[in-house]
Parts: sequence; structure tokens; C-alpha cells
Amino acid sequence: MRALRFLALACAFSTITADAVRAGQPSAASLPIHATVISVDVKHATVVVQHAALETMPAGKRTCHLRHPADAKRLHPGATIEAYADTRHQTWTLDRIQVHKASSNAEARVSA
Repeated sequence: MRALRFLALACAFSTITADAVRAGQPSAASLPIHATVISVDVKHATVVVQHAALETMPAGKRTCHLRHPADAKRLHPGATIEAYADTRHQTWTLDRIQVHKASSNAEARVSA
């Protein structure tokens, strides 16, 4: 009987989690990050960012995929962003990106 209750709870949790992801809410593997864009590769929908320290790691530079390739057109070197990073893989995937400000004299480059 306990096993059956556990299975029912596990199924309910996975349904709630899947519904949240479909609704655009961050999953348990998503961490909110604050970062500065270093470079953007529009063709490959990737971005290099310098992120602030997170709960589980120090600040650092990281290459990330963009969940929505169209986001690459909104990003440019020097832009400050807030996003959710899916950290389940070595190369993070950024989603729900908000651009806050852009530096006028960016030192990095955008590759097409």
C-alpha cells in the first residue's frame, strides 16, 4: 500500500513539473543567473557570458545555448542579462532572457 501511495505521489509530481515547464516556469534544474554578454554566435544560437556567483559555483565565464535561437538577435556584447540557466548539461541552456542594459563600447565581438 505504501508503494502504491509513493507511486501516485511520484506521478503527480512529474505531471506538475511537466506542466510548469510547458507553462514557461523554471524547472528544478534551472538557476536564475545575472550575467554580462561577452560574445554572441547567431548562426549556432550560442552566447558566452560572464556570470555572477551562484549558490553552487563561483562567478565565471561560460558558453551557453539559447533555448530560443531568435534571442541571439536581441543580445550583443556588453549587454547585462537576467535569465534562467538549465544546468543539467555541461553546456547550459538559457531561457527567459531579459536584457537590462547594453554597454556602448563593448570589447567583445558578435559573429554571424
